[in-house]
Amino acid sequence: MTWLRRPVSKSDQYIIEKFSFFFPISRPVAFRNFPGFWMFGLLFWIILPCVAHTQLYTLIYNPQELSDVRTLNLSLKPGYLYDTVYIKKQIPEMRKRLMDEGYLYQQFKGLRIYGDTCELSWNTGPQLHLSFQTDSFGQSVLEQSGLTSKLWNLSVDSAARTVMSRSVGQYLSNNGFPLSKVYFTRSFTGGDSLVTRLHVIPGPFIVFNDLELPEKAGISKTYLRNMLGFQREAPYNASLVLDIERKVNNLTFLKLTSPPKISFLAEKATVFLPIADQKASRFDFLIGVLPTVEDGIRKWNVNGEFLADFVNKLGLGERLGLQFKRLTLEDQFLKFNSSVPFILSSPFGINGDFEIRRNRNISIDLTGNVGGSYFINTQNQLKIFWTYKSSDLFNPDIEKIRASGALPKNLDLRFQGGSIEYSFSKLDYIFNPKQGINLRILTSLGNRSIVRNQQILQIEGIDFEAKYDSLGRRNIQVVGEVEVDHYTPAFGIGTFRNRLLFSYKYNNGSVLQNELYRIGGNKLLRGFDELSFLTDLYMMYSGEFRLILDRNSYLNLPFIDLAMMRNRNNAGTGQLVPAYGIGMGMNFATKAGIFNISFAAGNYDNRGFDFANTKIHFGYLNLF
Repeated sequence: MTWLRRPVSKSDQYIIEKFSFFFPISRPVAFRNFPGFWMFGLLFWIILPCVAHTQLYTLIYNPQELSDVRTLNLSLKPGYLYDTVYIKKQIPEMRKRLMDEGYLYQQFKGLRIYGDTCELSWNTGPQLHLSFQTDSFGQSVLEQSGLTSKLWNLSVDSAARTVMSRSVGQYLSNNGFPLSKVYFTRSFTGGDSLVTRLHVIPGPFIVFNDLELPEKAGISKTYLRNMLGFQREAPYNASLVLDIERKVNNLTFLKLTSPPKISFLAEKATVFLPIADQKASRFDFLIGVLPTVEDGIRKWNVNGEFLADFVNKLGLGERLGLQFKRLTLEDQFLKFNSSVPFILSSPFGINGDFEIRRNRNISIDLTGNVGGSYFINTQNQLKIFWTYKSSDLFNPDIEKIRASGALPKNLDLRFQGGSIEYSFSKLDYIFNPKQGINLRILTSLGNRSIVRNQQILQIEGIDFEAKYDSLGRRNIQVVGEVEVDHYTPAFGIGTFRNRLLFSYKYNNGSVLQNELYRIGGNKLLRGFDELSFLTDLYMMYSGEFRLILDRNSYLNLPFIDLAMMRNRNNAGTGQLVPAYGIGMGMNFATKAGIFNISFAAGNYDNRGFDFANTKIHFGYLNLF
């Protein structure tokens, strides 16, 4: 075999040093006999032609045309080794750097390569002294809007001037000057000085006058002023006007018949809202069909939920709701709730709810909340309320208690405490959102007391008084809940929904079974029986892709619920147990109402998905 030889260049030496591990001639004969060695050698000779083209050159500048470049902090340093690809990528950055230094007339002339040297030719032209000026009003606007840190490149970058003028104009429009004018001029002074001037003509100071509504609008101006953020005599804010459509779309009982209009007269702005009432009160029900197996025989349990929600019947934006749910004959609850916002034109409202639950054949549970709400703005709300809870055993199993000699897991109890809830909502459409976020954070603190059951105390032969004493009469109970619901547009045809939930109930004594959270079912951990899990701690993630069919219709393909919970259904070690639910569903709107159907299967504690017991839910919603 004849080898073609030539002198080793700098680039060859660089390649040999970097890839010497693969070089056949550098390995012992014994190692060359190893089959894998020849594979590495073959791979090297395949890669070599590609690598050999990466020639490194010593960079020099044309000394006659770029004599001042050595004093600048440029990315290409004379005397260093670079390849031509890297040099060409750095040229736009060098142009920008020279512009920032005042070389507005600089011109790149080209690259010249000879031997192992690359010569960069650049005609810089004269260096100009750059400065920025504005009047006192413009200076105050820049300081108040936080834009003073963005002035460094306005003299040389036309795009930066466009962004700055837009930002200043937006700030003025949101602070009472919607008719302002903002522009830049540039001029030479003294031959080599370029001055960039910001001109701000504010125009008249405009304040909000009032809202104008159609004669038959079934809503008070007070409610709309507070909900939309408009306050009389407040400085005009263009962002509030631009956000009207989104906010009205999220009101269930109103709609815009055409875009809103603004009238400016005598330095006051009047907003014309062409709104009309729409059906918002609703009646809906949900039916669940749950397969079960008892004594080897498959049975079907049917449960249901009924909801009546009356909205804005008095024109105050108020809400009155009634809900009834039946899981089994022994497991039912009834809930009543009401709220009235913006009492006496203030940002405060009142709300309350009452719930009575029959907890299987164990207890009757009552819960009442009463308090107030404060609207921080149209998206942020803070609630403070007082909570009272009671749970009374109505049919304790005396024989079982006597046989065990211990108190049951469920006891009579009372709870009184205060709660604070913060909520944030920004959705593009509340009923079928494509993008936005919902956030809810709740914390509660109060006293939980155990009430002694007289039927248990009358059991002879066992000192249940002492057993009650061991539990303590009063305990501190703390509750924390967090919920985040986020929607992200997907491919222009749907949305990804991601939901996170966390709930924890702590008691410095012990949390009784009849005060635990009850989760599972169509609204929380799909694929399982309704409210079938008892827990004091759970974390859950729900993810789904929604294919948007129309304004109120979508297809779930698929959805998944992932949960970690401390299952307290039975006595255990208190370890976290996983539970998963997967399925699909559909929500479709018709003239008769909105129908919903879903199918879901569950997997508890990694035992596998039980598709034979798929949970099926049918729902119907009617607006009136």
